[in-house]
Amino acid sequence: MISTSERAAIQAQNGSAGSEQGPFHFLDALPVGIFIALCDGRPCYANREAVRLLGRGVLTSTRGPQLTKAYQAHQIGTDEIYPPERSAVVRALAGKPTYLDDMEIHRPDGTVVPLEVWGTPVVGPAGSVDYAITMLVDISKRRRAEAALASRRALLDLAHDAAFIVDNDRRITYWSAGAEQTYGYTLAEAWGEVSHELLGTEFPEPLADIQAKVDRDGQWDGELVQRRSDGQTIVVMSRWAAHRASDGSLLGALQANRDITARKRAESVVRWASQLEQANVALARSNEELEQFAYVASHDLSEPLRAISGPISLLGRRYHDQLDAEADQFIEFAVDGCRRMQAMIDDLLAYSRAGRVDGEPQPVDCNVLLTTVMAELAVRITETGAIVSVDPLPTVAAQPIQLGQVFRNLISNALKFVGPGVVPRVAVSAERLGDEWRFWVTDNGIGVEPRHRERIFGMFKRLHTRTEYSGSGIGLALCKRIIQREGGRIGVEDAPSGGGSRFWFAIPVSSEEAS
Repeated sequence: MISTSERAAIQAQNGSAGSEQGPFHFLDALPVGIFIALCDGRPCYANREAVRLLGRGVLTSTRGPQLTKAYQAHQIGTDEIYPPERSAVVRALAGKPTYLDDMEIHRPDGTVVPLEVWGTPVVGPAGSVDYAITMLVDISKRRRAEAALASRRALLDLAHDAAFIVDNDRRITYWSAGAEQTYGYTLAEAWGEVSHELLGTEFPEPLADIQAKVDRDGQWDGELVQRRSDGQTIVVMSRWAAHRASDGSLLGALQANRDITARKRAESVVRWASQLEQANVALARSNEELEQFAYVASHDLSEPLRAISGPISLLGRRYHDQLDAEADQFIEFAVDGCRRMQAMIDDLLAYSRAGRVDGEPQPVDCNVLLTTVMAELAVRITETGAIVSVDPLPTVAAQPIQLGQVFRNLISNALKFVGPGVVPRVAVSAERLGDEWRFWVTDNGIGVEPRHRERIFGMFKRLHTRTEYSGSGIGLALCKRIIQREGGRIGVEDAPSGGGSRFWFAIPVSSEEAS
């Protein structure tokens, strides 16, 4: 406390007389420290709170620049004496109102008090500074609270999850390192922003209902769709915890969000794969039923067709030239129709059988296979005068009968689809390209327009009338079915020479060949 002699000196300096307590005794009732210095820098008064905070009374022998040393004022958190020129008293005596919160007092008993300080100059009638009044506030509790908050925030920053705090207006007041990493916004960019507007949040239920649950239950959990700073959409598992004041009123909420986008994608892939597997099973069952139906239908249709075509053919032979020309023509139409119907049934039966071939692929020497095919087509080749060349071919893993059907159909088409008076030229070749064998059947025929190159591999798809070119329209569909069952591909392109077509198909290289 201030001594009697010190108090008398202060009163004398201020021209005061009367009460022993002096003119400033009422300032002892204030909860903040009040420290007054004269214009020459000498302390002249300190109230009770100031004495408590400083740890000593008024040191009248000191001067302004010496105050920081005399009262053991240090820069906060260090042992360095607070710079005199920055002190609130010195700056106030210079006529400059001052505020600082980076000072602490090391008291004689060894305790340390961090202070918040305001310095105010008091100007006399002459216009000069007569006093400097300094107000001191102990911020120990605030520093401890800030340290505790910093510690909690540091713990939140250690987590990979995005954590941020919003007030009741949904404005962001805290933004963790995990939030910055998750969303791409810095603290400066996020601070004060409305969270759901910044992140473009899509809620699974109305936001008002979620806020009501947080207020009522203290928390809410759910999945949110949000947007990063780069525009990327993410899915987060979000947990909201109520942030309340000491009286229980809601101040806002802490949100902890974990990015589960990768997990959701994986779940979607698994779900899609399961659905695809189920669809494939159903499709395989349907295809099997269709194949069975086609096989039975094509097989059973042959018998009634023979019952029709047989008698009509007998009528044609027995009564030829006995009926008029029109009757003979009608009989020929019926016989030709039966003939074409039988060809279609035979092709349909072959198509259904192509889907029912069982057994493992076996090594097929394509050179030997082409010799057999050429022998079967020998009559047609002779009739047309065709020139057929076959390059050395590889041995592949396939079903020999089915692969022979592919060569037979492609070469037969090459012999058929040529212009009037054109001698067919057919070349068969093969080459290994990567992990597959590529075969080519090149002709000098009428060619296929690009817009029809997918269509011609469909069932009963014809580009010409039967009077122009015979056939059922199943041959290329059969080739496609066989090659696909072998795990390959088939297509058509222009011949390298520019005239005609080059049909190709690819078969995977077997594991034995690959090794």
